[in-house]
Amino acid sequence: NEIKPKVDMVVGLAAQGRREPEVLPTGKEDEGLAEVMNGVMKHFRTKLKIARKEVEVFDDVVKGGRGFLHFHLDDENPFKPELEVTKINPRSVWVDPESTAYDLSDAAYMFVDKWLRREEIWTRFPQLFPNPDGLGMPEGMEEFFNPRLRSGS
Repeated sequence: NEIKPKVDMVVGLAAQGRREPEVLPTGKEDEGLAEVMNGVMKHFRTKLKIARKEVEVFDDVVKGGRGFLHFHLDDENPFKPELEVTKINPRSVWVDPESTAYDLSDAAYMFVDKWLRREEIWTRFPQLFPNPDGLGMPEGMEEFFNPRLRSGS
């Protein structure tokens, strides 16, 4: 009962401190590039409202050991894609168990699993489900997607 309040205090202190990442030049020739990169990072951290998500990821790291932010393009409007950032639930991330590097640079694979709605499956994999208005699933596929049918209940 004493550990959780202390861990919550550490996360709260991190939320109050809100330190911003900074790019440091390695030599005199890199100073201009580092200044530009710092400006770009500050712009996108402000535009995407990353600070709160960074605190949530820090909370995951402190309590569970790993946390992930996913930067991606939202392609809902293909003519004007927008950069977005989402926090990934660390329990949905599968990492190579042979990896020993903290930054996962030696990992052979890392993937995220996600349950999809039926409409999302039809949109992403039309070759598997050619007729979404009909029965919806090829023979035998309903059993694969429904855990209650697999257990026999």
